[in-house]
Amino acid sequence: MRLAILTTDTLHHAYFVQQLKLNFPSIVVIEEANSLAPPFKTNHIYESDRDDYERQVWFGGRHARLADVAAVQSVPSLNSSSGLELLKNMEADLCIVFGTGKLSAAVIAAFPSHLLNLHGGNPEEYRGLDSHLWAIYHRDFSGLQTCLHKVTERLDDGELGQPATDKQLNDWA
Repeated sequence: MRLAILTTDTLHHAYFVQQLKLNFPSIVVIEEANSLAPPFKTNHIYESDRDDYERQVWFGGRHARLADVAAVQSVPSLNSSSGLELLKNMEADLCIVFGTGKLSAAVIAAFPSHLLNLHGGNPEEYRGLDSHLWAIYHRDFSGLQTCLHKVTERLDDGELGQPATDKQLNDWA
């Protein structure tokens, strides 16, 4: 199976790709290089602490990038003409979206049956980015979930995958 990951360059995305490569050596990674930035400061001290922790635990203290763990093709936006062209030509059997901007109808139409989003949190409770942060903020620790859902034109609204059973989780561990 040829797996494609559509993502941005962060430590936890690099770790995710590194782990997937163990079972999918021919993985294709397309990085969305430009992201929307608000006109005000949004950083929090926990982000620096999180990055330090991830760097130590997952990468032995070094700062890893996507290109350190897999071959990466970069586009300014997945919705750009160059992004759409690259996506149409990559011949993936399955595409997993992880941490990108909202995908256009044209991108979604290019992969009608095999475009899935890995979403932090239950999208019926927390949509968009930083859903784990919002669950913590609201002290909703049961909201610290991850789900896989089909991508649709409405943000974080596609059909959800079925939760793993305890037996499946134990078998995977």
